[in-house]
Amino acid sequence: MKVLLDTSLLLPTLGIDVVKADKILKKLRDYELYYSDFSILECL
Repeated sequence: MKVLLDTSLLLPTLGIDVVKADKILKKLRDYELYYSDFSILECL
């Protein structure tokens, strides 16, 4: 299954704490994860 990540799940890669993001990412470990270029811009 493919999953498009929301900006809130990308923020921890930049060192920003997001409540429960780690638990969600652990559950998505076996999926193909994708993100939008626009989400990266939104993070910045």
